Amino acid sequence: MAEVTSENRYYREWFLVQTLEDQPRVELRRRVPPEHFEMVADDVHLIAPVRFRVRFSGSPQRVRVVGQVRTQVQLQCDRCLTDFAQAVDVRFDSIYLPLSEAPSHSQRLTQPEDAITAFFDQERIDVWLMIHEQILLQVPFKRLCRADCRGICPTCGANRNVETCVCTEEFIDPRWEPLVRLRKLLSR
Repeated sequence: MAEVTSENRYYREWFLVQTLEDQPRVELRRRVPPEHFEMVADDVHLIAPVRFRVRFSGSPQRVRVVGQVRTQVQLQCDRCLTDFAQAVDVRFDSIYLPLSEAPSHSQRLTQPEDAITAFFDQERIDVWLMIHEQILLQVPFKRLCRADCRGICPTCGANRNVETCVCTEEFIDPRWEPLVRLRKLLSR
């Protein structure tokens, strides 16, 4: 049914697709401590156990995978550079096909189902990779500790969310300086 290894202390598991010949539905439930779940993104750190439930159904030639992943990650705010926690709670529904059915480099993926289609090799689906992808897909492109984050002062480096900036001179980008002078002249 499933093949589990504990290489180098990290969680790794594969689902053997031929299991679906005997069982029409197989469900995996796991709770993996954060220190046993390897994240390959340097700027995303797990701070809570990875809890997931995955249901496999279909046939060895077309496997439907429905699941849910829950955990918490630590990210760094893009404006103020402080670390903050973000909850991950995602449901997913994918179709896995044998790698031999993957489109060639010249073929285009144009059907709506193509967006949820993945491929497996050697008659097994990498569960760790599937869960890892779902976590990373939930990390926002623009990471903010809060929507109204005020960021850091470009002059003194003070975190404007925590302290009042003591800088009196406003930084003006040298590229805008001629327009600032023109505005001052026109306002006289």
